[in-house]
Amino acid sequence: MTDETQLSLLPAFNPTLIGFRAEEFLSLTQTLLAFPLEHPQAALDAAPFRLTRPEARPEIPLAPLPPRWYPRPAAEVIEAARAWLTAPPRPVIFEGRTQELMRVLRPLLAGHAVQVRGEPGVGKSALLANVANHERTRQRFRRIWWIDQPARLDQILALALNLPHVLADPDPVSRRARLAGQLDEHTLLIVDNLAPDDPLIEVLPTLTEHVLAAVEIAPALPDPDVPLPEDPEGVITLRGLDDNAAVDALARHAGIDDIRRIRPQLLHLVTLLGHHPYALMLAGALARRDKLSLDELEPLLQVETAPPVENSEDEAETEESPEAPVINASLNRALDVSLEALPRDYRRLFDAFGVFPPDGAPLDALHAVSPVGSLLASKRGLLMLEQYGFVRRDHRQPD
Repeated sequence: MTDETQLSLLPAFNPTLIGFRAEEFLSLTQTLLAFPLEHPQAALDAAPFRLTRPEARPEIPLAPLPPRWYPRPAAEVIEAARAWLTAPPRPVIFEGRTQELMRVLRPLLAGHAVQVRGEPGVGKSALLANVANHERTRQRFRRIWWIDQPARLDQILALALNLPHVLADPDPVSRRARLAGQLDEHTLLIVDNLAPDDPLIEVLPTLTEHVLAAVEIAPALPDPDVPLPEDPEGVITLRGLDDNAAVDALARHAGIDDIRRIRPQLLHLVTLLGHHPYALMLAGALARRDKLSLDELEPLLQVETAPPVENSEDEAETEESPEAPVINASLNRALDVSLEALPRDYRRLFDAFGVFPPDGAPLDALHAVSPVGSLLASKRGLLMLEQYGFVRRDHRQPD
């Protein structure tokens, strides 16, 4: 017996889909059906042995740098700093220092640091100026830099060498080491006005071998019975001039041409002044400007002796000790006599220098602190002080 199953016919299904592309759908479906849903076993077995470079890891970001200030000075500032290093001209009167000049030039030109020592007014700056303008020095060095303000050594050198970023270094040792690398063998460094306890005295030879320094020491009266100590290597000590050089210097400062007949009188004046170069210059300027004869100048330079002491022990000591002329005379006597003869306004102008540092002062500042009157009066007063040897004009600012 056969079972027959009657199948019912489904109605026709013809959907109309707006915007649907049946052909495109069919082709995409057939394309996807060509890829199996499972990975082939051969591909899975070969995957662990595949040597492919992995993707590089991203670099670690750099930490932000601390902010730094790099100054950029203008070209005019650099030129002004180099112009400030100009050495002064050679002094017109330079008597009795030929031997000391040769003692400085020999080791200096050979590449050794030299130090010149002496009390105030003994002629250290004049000796340094002669060395700077000497023919042998000009032939040996291309650059001769003069620094008379040691406190500004780092600042001036950094600007002159166009290394302003060195000034941002707080360590002075590191700062000067970087400056030393720029100073070659053709550069001579001349440093004036150093104090005896200035740390730059030990630093300068490490900065460059070609350095000439002037150190000011306290004045001391030499003992005639004790020979003068010998200077160590590289050190030259300036002392008073000898008789012939001192007489010639006083005559030239006083404007005296013929000294043959008055040489004994000049020698007596030189002895009163202690053979001190600055005292000789002051006395000579006093005689030349005020038209004083030697007979008129001599009593002005005499130093009053102290009254006798009643103590018998002191009298015995005084009698035993010889009275040397240098003890009876004061090295400052010429300065005192010339200052006392100044007019009142010019004396006030001279006293105004005590407000400023030893480096000097500008004209406007001096006029502001001294009740002289007009600016022209202050300028005229400075000219008089310069002619008498009290002040010196800065050679870098002639106007």
